[in-house]
Amino acid sequence: MMELPKSVKIGGHEVIIILSDWDDGRMGASNIVDNKIHINRNCSCTQQESTLLHEILEYINSSCNLELRHEQICTLEVILYQTIKDNKLIFGSEGWIMNCFNCGYPMTEVWEEGQMPTYVCDKCGCETISNKANDEVGKVNASS
Repeated sequence: MMELPKSVKIGGHEVIIILSDWDDGRMGASNIVDNKIHINRNCSCTQQESTLLHEILEYINSSCNLELRHEQICTLEVILYQTIKDNKLIFGSEGWIMNCFNCGYPMTEVWEEGQMPTYVCDKCGCETISNKANDEVGKVNASS
């Protein structure tokens, strides 16, 4: 579970994230004029995360005149959100960061000469290996 950021940058613009109290069924709203995204605070954490992704897509759609239909944005939201969550993906300033399959914490990439990289969890010590040639990742030493 992630805590929603206070703001995000979209296309070079800082967009403020506001948790709103709605009881009329709305989950979110975005506005490119005032650079704000509203998320319903009464939704579950996962629904807030997914709604944030949806509203970012809506913001991009509006600001770039993509003319995507709402159904297309909903489809992109569901597929992207599930892909990010299922694969525990985080994109950081240093590129792609692998998260531990056991506890979800970031893993540190460890290289030994002539070997494929190993990823070691910064929290539980779990290790995985990566075969970058075909992007396969496998558990090596999962702690229990």
